[in-house]
Amino acid sequence: MNKLVIAAYPLFALTAGCLATEEEDGIDDNFISGGKSDAFGISETSPEAVAVLGMLRTASLEDLDNAALLSSNTAKSIIRHRQGGDRKDGTADDDSIDTLTELDSIPYVGPMAFRLLLDHARTAGAVPTNDAFDADFCKGDWALTTAQIRETLQGDDAIIITTQSAGFRARNRVCVTPDNCPAWVAGSVPDMFTLDGTTAAPLTIPATGVGAQLYVSMPAANVPTIIVGAELTGQAYKWLTMECAAPEKAADENAPLTLNSCNMFLDDKPLYGMGTGKGEVSIGSKCARTMFTFGDGYKQRQIVSFARY
Repeated sequence: MNKLVIAAYPLFALTAGCLATEEEDGIDDNFISGGKSDAFGISETSPEAVAVLGMLRTASLEDLDNAALLSSNTAKSIIRHRQGGDRKDGTADDDSIDTLTELDSIPYVGPMAFRLLLDHARTAGAVPTNDAFDADFCKGDWALTTAQIRETLQGDDAIIITTQSAGFRARNRVCVTPDNCPAWVAGSVPDMFTLDGTTAAPLTIPATGVGAQLYVSMPAANVPTIIVGAELTGQAYKWLTMECAAPEKAADENAPLTLNSCNMFLDDKPLYGMGTGKGEVSIGSKCARTMFTFGDGYKQRQIVSFARY
């Protein structure tokens, strides 16, 4: 299976006047115990783990030494692991640090190093939110380009990326006027769709998807398509999907991709909401989020799909 490897996070900002301490973990020390980081309670798919691993994808030796305050041995071990045998970034033998378990296996990375990395991620504001409706759900991890999709596909028409966590959320609100609206009401919203424009389709969207997957495709027209789908639980239907595509072929394949043409499907049938609707998608190396908003100015509804992988 191909993997998206996209540099989405900025380099650590160097902190002037801060020098790394040479206090360090032992070469074989571990910070994971019983599936969670020992004494920290950070799980693999938590926002804190996403932030730490995301920042390590681009951090330099100086970043780890000076800004994160890691020891020289720890910083060098992390960089060596990421760069692979040739000791260079951006080459075929790179080994990105994709999980906390992989980070824990690196020499000199134990409780002390992980605490420093976690503190630095929090201080740098790199921790995303757990609220899929929030624009910070993926943080800066959505700098996808057409060229990167083409490189990821490597000649295939489409791939499926296994997700660590994914699903759908729904919320709605009824406004007094289009400019005077109460807070969104979270939770599932039944009876909100019309199927095929004629047949009513009562539907309760589960809080999370089962068997959720992220699809990336590049059809013959060279217009990228992103699909996030989740298997429904306790429903007569099987799959709820949101499909977003670029409005046209990108003139610059290295420019950030804009996907703003979105449609929702229940199994293979399109869903139409009340009034007009619009969609948007954000996707990066480890996170995807699509948002579909529709309404008539008074009754407003939003569906968000999300995936971390």
